[in-house]
Amino acid sequence: MDIDVMKLAFAWNAAIEVIMADGDVAAEEAAMVAERYAGRARDAGLVDKDGHYTPLFKQALAEAPARLSKLPRADRISLLQDIVDVVLADGVIDLAEADRITSMVHVLELEFADVEKLLAGR
Repeated sequence: MDIDVMKLAFAWNAAIEVIMADGDVAAEEAAMVAERYAGRARDAGLVDKDGHYTPLFKQALAEAPARLSKLPRADRISLLQDIVDVVLADGVIDLAEADRITSMVHVLELEFADVEKLLAGR
């Protein structure tokens, strides 16, 4: 599977999971997810013309943890940055969102200090 498709599937799914974690999706967060991922996901074959996930999307998510953790550190931090950017679209990271970000940090085999650096640069 193409690594860029896998990165897109992971980042898109992670962004959705994180913004939904608190049960309240801010309009700014939803708009950023749509702007960053929806068209690209459709073009990559991750969703069909009706917006339903395809088998390729499911395969990409299944393979992502093992393959993405082996990417160069800079690529993994870039993926994390994308997720943090979406969460911060409304200016707030709440506890539930922070918990999901922590899960993504573990999947990407990064450190929480990486998140702190990303947030400090804001």
